[in-house]
Amino acid sequence: MIYPAEQMLFLSEQDVLALFTPADAIALTEDTFYHIGTGEVTVGEMALMYVDDGQKNNFHSMPAILRHRKVAGVKWIDTYADPLPGFPFSHGNLVLLSDTRTGSPIAVVGATNITNMRTAGGHGVVQARHLSNPEPAVLSVFGCGAQAQAGIRGFLEGFPSLKRIRLFSRSRPPMEAVQRHWQDQDGFVLSAAVADFTPEHTAAQKIKKDGQSQRSLSLVSTQDILAWLGEHKKQGQRLCGFSMETENLLENSRKKLEKKKADLIAANSLTQPGAGFGVDTNCLTLIGPDWEEALPLMSKEDCAAALLDKLLGDPA
Repeated sequence: MIYPAEQMLFLSEQDVLALFTPADAIALTEDTFYHIGTGEVTVGEMALMYVDDGQKNNFHSMPAILRHRKVAGVKWIDTYADPLPGFPFSHGNLVLLSDTRTGSPIAVVGATNITNMRTAGGHGVVQARHLSNPEPAVLSVFGCGAQAQAGIRGFLEGFPSLKRIRLFSRSRPPMEAVQRHWQDQDGFVLSAAVADFTPEHTAAQKIKKDGQSQRSLSLVSTQDILAWLGEHKKQGQRLCGFSMETENLLENSRKKLEKKKADLIAANSLTQPGAGFGVDTNCLTLIGPDWEEALPLMSKEDCAAALLDKLLGDPA
């Protein structure tokens, strides 16, 4: 059989950074949400494979068909909770595209930067347009990683009214910032964890080996932002915390709810396929003082909407 001549596009991560703008990420996110609503986007089931006996490192695929664009594609992702030294949690992601009319391959695209831009700079901006005050002037960012940096670029594109950016890093600075602003808030959702421990001593310069084959690192506990908020909660304020567990999800999350005096805990499992980091879906269990609600696997946008409904509405 004679196969037709194929032409396929290859885009590296550097190509993506050069070609894909924050405005593109926002526009394509809105377009995708719209066509999901019209039924023109079909999202397939995610497939996951672990590469180690401890099931800490995996590859998973996320397929979809965009009928309005006549394209089928799959995103190939690695998430390594136990990576080798020098390697990140997730990198080297790819998007593979094919023409639905002919079945021919169209493109292989580096997707790590697309993921960063789409998550915070695309999804985050689209959600904020529906949830934020008109013409916001201040953007607060917790963390300064790749997604945070992409998110800042996206928010500056999506909200020209922004005049100030607040950056919060680990330990005392975010704690002090939260203390300053908490009293004026009606509700607070803590969706990511500050490190539980921080180095007791820091070095201004690079620490040399000096012939040593081992070195000890002394850690001290960081201040607990959620616990402080619970202790200082005023009448009418609502507080939502976040838990990420690998075992005893409900038991550990309920202990956190009670200990931190929160109104709601969004409990996440790292062991459930399709949930946690590096994917567009999640499977939450919402836990209140005398109730629990296990949500099915759904998009993270739908998870956020369900969480807000519970936090701002009647939790029963």
